[in-house]
Amino acid sequence: MERKDIYQTQRAKGFIAKYAQYWDVPLMSNEQLQDLLPRAQNGDAEAEDTVVRSMMRFVVSVAKQYVDKGLSDDELVEAGKKGLVIAIPKYDRSHGFRFISYAVWFVRNSILQAIEDKSKS
Repeated sequence: MERKDIYQTQRAKGFIAKYAQYWDVPLMSNEQLQDLLPRAQNGDAEAEDTVVRSMMRFVVSVAKQYVDKGLSDDELVEAGKKGLVIAIPKYDRSHGFRFISYAVWFVRNSILQAIEDKSKS
């Protein structure tokens, strides 16, 4: 294994450890999520907050793939969280996709956009 690969692995582990508090939040079942999403889409801030808190483990796992791309750890997670919040009102259950499968595009896109914006400045 090259030295850079070792560093990236250790860096990714440190990234996950930094956000360990998100692993203490219990995972939400798909049924629970499907109950909360319509409420969140209709403006219930508490429901939206619950969805976001329960999905932050997912956001952190996506964000760690972009470590050392120009943003700090906190900026990566915040950008991913922003993408998750964007995905909530746009999600349409009738298409048959699970929310997490739908949201991953928004999370990644938001992170990549933040990286691009940072590189331009």
